[in-house]
Amino acid sequence: MDETLRKYPELKKYLAEFIKSITSNLSTKSIILFGGIMLDDFSKRYSDIDIIVVLNVGLNEKNLESIDEVITKLRIIDPELTRILYVYFIPSFMLDSSKVKFKGQKGLIIGNEKAKPINRYPLSIMDNFSVREKGKILFGEDLKKQFPKPPENLFWQMFIDSLSFIEEATKKHPFQHSEKQNDHTTINWLLYFPRLLYSLIKKDLIGKSDSAFWFQKEYNNSLGEFLIEIGKCRQENAFVYDIKDLVLNSRKLILFTFEKILEIKGIDANLSSLVSIDLNRMNFNPIFREFKDLIQK
Repeated sequence: MDETLRKYPELKKYLAEFIKSITSNLSTKSIILFGGIMLDDFSKRYSDIDIIVVLNVGLNEKNLESIDEVITKLRIIDPELTRILYVYFIPSFMLDSSKVKFKGQKGLIIGNEKAKPINRYPLSIMDNFSVREKGKILFGEDLKKQFPKPPENLFWQMFIDSLSFIEEATKKHPFQHSEKQNDHTTINWLLYFPRLLYSLIKKDLIGKSDSAFWFQKEYNNSLGEFLIEIGKCRQENAFVYDIKDLVLNSRKLILFTFEKILEIKGIDANLSSLVSIDLNRMNFNPIFREFKDLIQK
């Protein structure tokens, strides 16, 4: 976190204003910063600012008006940081009953400058890990250990749960050629894979950009050099359109990652033999069918 605040001094001032505004308008028990900032993995172009506000009581209409006023004020102070602000307003009783669905609106999520009412505990098991193990108390009580404890096989479970999303992503850029390119999606998807391998091996979280440097140190191959280019783009808030062989290397990265995951599980397989990666339009279906069959045996 310290490195991030040195790089972005305006972020420190913004967080201080957020705390002041929230605690002046809401009955607040704790404010917790988590996510990429805590891993010194923050990028103005490619990150969110992830904050949890634990409330003493559930929200009412007056509270909602106060939150709207706070966000409006923050937008005036720094529109760029407010655009990437992601805040979970969670009543404390949801921590005690994380599987209960309550009647009526009790909490709120502010993200992408939109508000989403919630009536149950909203965080994923990965978020729970991030809060409990990496979170920073910005205000009030240290409630980190009151957040649900993740399962022992957290990282494997999260990967399995993400398979359908990964498979859907392979139908688009950067895994397919396309004139419609989204740098935010490209960078964060590609850095998902070295970060996934790190988590499965180390049972811990690492910053997305840092995972690229870890990958190169761990495997020392051309894909590592490719990922470092991606990681530097994220660190420097830069575009990726000048990176050579982006689509081809993206395809290689998925294959390499899946084969390494099978290796971790003690399964010997050559997924690369199932596909041709240099086609203009590559079909990933055989890869996912084979991978799912192998891990289920």
